[in-house]
Amino acid sequence: AKWPSGFDKVAEYVKSRGMGLGLFFEPGVAMVGTQRPNEHPEFFYSYADAAGTRVYRFSDAAARAHILELVSGFVERYDLRYIRWDHNLDAIPFIRDEDPTLKLVFAHVRGLYDVWETLLDRHPRLALESCAAGGRRLDLGSMQRSHACWCNDNMGNPHIYHVIQAGGNVFVPGYYLGASLGWRPNMGQHPDASLSDLSFLSRMAGEFFFQGRLSDWPEEKRERARHWADVYKRQRHLLGQEYYRLLPQPESEADWNAFQFCDGSAEGLVFAFRVAGETDTQRLRLRRLDGAKSYTFTDVRTGDMGNTRAG
Repeated sequence: AKWPSGFDKVAEYVKSRGMGLGLFFEPGVAMVGTQRPNEHPEFFYSYADAAGTRVYRFSDAAARAHILELVSGFVERYDLRYIRWDHNLDAIPFIRDEDPTLKLVFAHVRGLYDVWETLLDRHPRLALESCAAGGRRLDLGSMQRSHACWCNDNMGNPHIYHVIQAGGNVFVPGYYLGASLGWRPNMGQHPDASLSDLSFLSRMAGEFFFQGRLSDWPEEKRERARHWADVYKRQRHLLGQEYYRLLPQPESEADWNAFQFCDGSAEGLVFAFRVAGETDTQRLRLRRLDGAKSYTFTDVRTGDMGNTRAG
C-alpha cells in the first residue's frame, strides 16, 4: 500500500512540522469505468472522448453539491491549507454534444465558480490555486476566485520562466503566477542540473514551489533549496507591492530582462537577467527612490551588504 498507516498519518506529520498540507485535485474529469462515473453517471456530460474520458457537469446543482462535499471533506479531514484545482481537458466538445448553441457553457462556468466560492467561504484558511493544462485559467473570473494560478507547464528552462513572470506581473499581483523547480539524477546538460543561483532566482517573482522526490535530492542540493527558500520568504512580502519593468520585454536571447518590486520608497527588490549576448553590464533606472533618503544594496544570494547610495 502506498500509505500503509493511512494518509492521516502523513497529514499529522506535516502539521507537527509547523507546515500546512496541500493536495492536487482534478474533479472536473474522470475516466469511464471509474468510481465516480459508475456511481453517478448523471453528474457527467454524456459524451465521452476516444480515450474514455468524461467531463463533470458543473451546470447541474446536484453535481455541484456532490463535488463540493467531496473536496470539502478532504479539506476538513486533513486540515488542508492549499489545493491545486486542475483541469486538463477542453470541456467544449462535451458540452456541445448536448447543446450545439453552447449556451450551457455559461451555466457550467458559473457552476464551477459557485463551488469555488462556497468552498473558500467554508474554509477561509484554504488557499486555492487554479490550473488548466498549464496557464489556461488566467481569466478574470478564475483570478477573482483563486489565490494563485499555475501559469505555464514549460518549467524546464529558467530563462523562459523569468520572462513569463516579468510580463505577467504587469497585469497580476507578483505572488500570483506559480512556478516550480525540480531536480532528478542524470539531467545531463539541463539548465537546472546544477541547481545554480539562476535556477532559483528565475522562479522567485511569483508563487514558488519545489517539485519531485525531494528525498532523492543529494544533501548539498537540499541545502541549497533550504537556503533559497529562506531567501524567498524574506523577500516575498514585496511581491504584492508596486511593480515596474526596468527594461522592455526581451525579444531575443541577447536582451536583458529586469524588473523591480518596491514598497514605495522604503524597500525594494530588483531582478536582472542576461541570457546571452555581448553586453556584460546594464544600467538600470530604479523607481520610487526618495532623494532625501540613502539606500543600501544587499545581495539576496549571500546577504552581503554593498554600497550605500543617496536616492
